[in-house]
Parts: sequence; C-alpha cells; structure tokens
Amino acid sequence: MQLVSLKIHNILSISDIEYNFAGSNGLVLLKGWNHDDNTANGAGKSSIINAVSFCLYGKAPRKITVSDFLRKGQKSGYSEVTLKTGDDVWTVCRSRPSAVVYVKNGQDQKISQDEFEASIRLSYDQFLITMYSAQTESKKLISLNDSAKKDFFLKLMDLQRFTDCKKAADVELKALQDAEAQLILSLIHI
Repeated sequence: MQLVSLKIHNILSISDIEYNFAGSNGLVLLKGWNHDDNTANGAGKSSIINAVSFCLYGKAPRKITVSDFLRKGQKSGYSEVTLKTGDDVWTVCRSRPSAVVYVKNGQDQKISQDEFEASIRLSYDQFLITMYSAQTESKKLISLNDSAKKDFFLKLMDLQRFTDCKKAADVELKALQDAEAQLILSLIHI
C-alpha cells in the first residue's frame, strides 16, 4: 500500500490539510515542531496518522471515542485518503456523522470494511505494525501468534502475487509443451 494523497477537514486538531505524496518512494516520515512549546510534542504528527487510520479503518490507534474525532466545536468533518495497491488506486472518504465511501479506479464500490481490507491486503493490526509505531506499542509484532506473524509477512512481501504469477507461467509452459509434443507427433507421422 502506498499513500498518494490525504485530505483532512475538521478531524481531531486539524481544521484543513491537503497533502500529495507524489514522487514518494512509499516511505513516509512525519516530523513536526510545536512552536508554542518549542518541542516536537503536540505538533500534530499523531493526529495525521490517526486521521489516516480513522479514514481507512474507522478507528484510531489511540483511545479516542468516535465523537472525539471531530475538531472541537465542529458538527461535521472528514478524512480522505487516496492510496495505491498494485495496479489499483483507491480513494476512501470517511466522515462524521458516520459515512464511508470507497472508490476503486474511479468507480464507487458498495463493499464492507472487511472486503475493503481484503482488497488492499492490509488489516488494521498490520496497519498499526507498518504505519504507526506508538511508543507504547513497540512490541506489537512480537506479541502476534505465529499464524498472524506468517500472514502479516506474506502479505507484506506480497508473496501471493508471486505465487499467482508462477501458477500462470506454469499453465502457459504446460500449454507450450503440449503444443510442442503435438507438433513432434505430427512430424513423426509425416
């Protein structure tokens, strides 16, 4: 999964932000500085990741109630994320009051949250491990059971796509070998 763009309106402490990750190699580092306190704390870095998490999964890594997602004093807001997975481009917009829209390659999708996660091949727990490393969650990967670790790494490395390509190549090779055998038989009978 590669982030393409992000729009946030009245979510958490953010009134409005639009950011395009164009040209990114897929790695994103958020850093910020709170000029009021002259520290990195309270600059809004976690709010951005929480808004992405809210958009894609409807929940946040921190203990935030659904009503706390809106910026203080606001009655509505949204977070919109465009991302690329393989050849597909997804745009997800989740708003408060509750609504979510999934768009794949420009076409609206009437799918569930589970179907969306399966399509992008990244569950909420995997998102937490790969995209968000809260100080209190540093041992999250270690705490997964063996099956969950295996599933995470297989999806992360996208080995299923490799397996699918190998199967397709094997079918094509078998068809060519069969055609060659038929050609040899026809030449022998000439």
